Amino acid sequence: MIMKKRLTVQKEEIRRALEALSSVHPTAGMVCEKVKEKIPGISLGTVYRNLKKMAESHEILQLDVEGEGMSRYCVNTHSHEHFKCLSCGRLMDIHLPPTFDVDEAGRLLSEHKIYFHRLIFYGLCKDCHKR
Repeated sequence: MIMKKRLTVQKEEIRRALEALSSVHPTAGMVCEKVKEKIPGISLGTVYRNLKKMAESHEILQLDVEGEGMSRYCVNTHSHEHFKCLSCGRLMDIHLPPTFDVDEAGRLLSEHKIYFHRLIFYGLCKDCHKR
């Protein structure tokens, strides 16, 4: 019983950390550092295992960003795309107009059975572009 309660508390803190860091689409390391503010003894392995389970159960999105070698995590599980700044490294949400359905376009233009997509745009964010 104690172990199950501990895992539940850890998972709840991981979710809170993901929500607090949602604007940066955190890595597991970033999530771990945030959770350590509440649970100092939590290990990076525990955070990884919980993030993996949460992604597998579709509670969160796991994003593998080209060139980073580590996953980022997103609490917004609704259909949306992302933008990665090649200068500052920020990863941000982009919401295409609802009239543009990438999944439907893929179904119409191919013979494949498409369930979902992951799309990341790369360029300079507005702040880096101004500099």
